[in-house]
Amino acid sequence: EAAGEAAQKALDDGLSPDAADAAGEAAGAAIIAGKTAEEAAAAGEAAGEAAQKALDDGLSPDAADAAGKAAGDAIIAGYTPEQAAAAGEAAGKAAQKALDAGLSPEAADAAGEAAGEAVLAGKSPEEAAAAGEAAGKAAQAALDAGFSPEAAAAAGEAAGEAIMDGKSPAEAFEAGAAAAAASQKALDDGLSPEAAAAAGKAAGDAIIAGKTPEEAAAAGEAAGKAAQKAL
Repeated sequence: EAAGEAAQKALDDGLSPDAADAAGEAAGAAIIAGKTAEEAAAAGEAAGEAAQKALDDGLSPDAADAAGKAAGDAIIAGYTPEQAAAAGEAAGKAAQKALDAGLSPEAADAAGEAAGEAVLAGKSPEEAAAAGEAAGKAAQAALDAGFSPEAAAAAGEAAGEAIMDGKSPAEAFEAGAAAAAASQKALDDGLSPEAAAAAGKAAGDAIIAGKTPEEAAAAGEAAGKAAQKAL
């Protein structure tokens, strides 16, 4: 219902069908995240506007979708509309850059997400672009290695985090690889997607903290099991 209303409002405001889709998705995500109808409407509005701006700037529908998602996620996380717009813009640009480099839409999504998060963390547009690039490459590498989309997303997130922590692109790539492996192992072991995400994050964080791949794998496995138990 919230999704339908947000999409309709976007269309009524003169936004394109692609932007209206982004608005609907963000509003739906907000409701799933336990937000009120008003918060969902705000997330939808931010997402629709960010997606429309991306399209107006000549970005592809996939990149516009990434822009909308980042803006909507920012509102859901309690950021202001201005911060959401900035996150959306960075996400759209990073996703487009990934697509232009021949990366898959999933990898481009990871790039957009990392760039948006970097902006929300107070990083410069340049740092956000670097985080996005690292995330896209790590996610694509995971997909190319036959890992699931969830594991690829974990890879992108870890690589983006590494860049935000001041690590080199090579270190970011390594963090992404560890995160993907840990996340995939958790899924293969029958753990939930949430637990797998926790496993990936722990493994990536371990690499960022200077641990070996073996230590990272152990940290990931422990975190995945603990998260599964907590569910």
